[in-house]
Amino acid sequence: MLARNTASCTEEQNFRNAEISEGEAALRRATDHLAACTQSRDKAEVDLANTIQNLADTRASLAAATARREEGNALYNQRVAQHRGAASVVQGALGLLDDFVAEEASLVQLSAHTMNLIQTGTMIHVMHAYSPVIQLFAQMAASEEDLFVDQSAVDRVRAMMEEMVGTVRVNLDQLETVEAALQEEFDSVSANLEETLRQLRALEARLSGHIDDMNACVLEEGIVMTAATEKVSRNTDMLSTAETMCESFRVSYETATEGRNEERDLLRIIKQLAEKRMVRYRDASTESKYGEDYGAEYTDMEHVEGEYTSTSGEWQ
Repeated sequence: MLARNTASCTEEQNFRNAEISEGEAALRRATDHLAACTQSRDKAEVDLANTIQNLADTRASLAAATARREEGNALYNQRVAQHRGAASVVQGALGLLDDFVAEEASLVQLSAHTMNLIQTGTMIHVMHAYSPVIQLFAQMAASEEDLFVDQSAVDRVRAMMEEMVGTVRVNLDQLETVEAALQEEFDSVSANLEETLRQLRALEARLSGHIDDMNACVLEEGIVMTAATEKVSRNTDMLSTAETMCESFRVSYETATEGRNEERDLLRIIKQLAEKRMVRYRDASTESKYGEDYGAEYTDMEHVEGEYTSTSGEWQ
């Protein structure tokens, strides 16, 4: 019985110890995984915040660049219109010159065209080129002689006005060249910013997905840690119960064994008393066996625990 109980106790204790070891190992793994997932999630959250800020900054840069380009293009269109208007005014002045030569124009018309030349020249910042023509017009208009019939004077004015038209066209070509360069630069910057936005949006999506995965990892590992902790606690309690029960088995067996040994000692004493009494009866004489020395031979007999030696096979 003791051997069976001992074997059962050993088996139960080994099983519970193995379960405890397995739970502790699972708890260590889950703790390590939880720490790794938490660290990765926290880093991803910082990176996501930076990415979101970079997205906002890049969008702002693109918006600012677009606004500047739109303003520059609007100014370009305005200046192109002004230069084309100036060229038209100069062309009108050339026509007016021909009209004066043909005596088909008046000084009022000359005055109006002169004012137009001043206005358009001022707008396109070429008054340095317009001033000689305007002064010559004024001299011709104020002269007592009719200078518009002087072919050399007319040719000189015509040459100066054609030079003015050339200046306006050169400026217009420069405006177009600068505008094309600015537009090309903007297209390049805009393309780079758009690509940066695309990459940042993709990174934002990846980081958000990674954070979701790490949150799931933290949740799952927390569940595993709880289960592992409960497993260790449960099997520790059951191991303690098993150890207590096995100790109870041992104590009960030792108590029963001690009781049996005491019973055997008592039976041995009784048997010895019976055997001696039978011998006394067999060898009795006519004298009373209950004399004054009766029972003296039993005075030195006493119970000695655990020293019983069976005289027959009955107690083996």
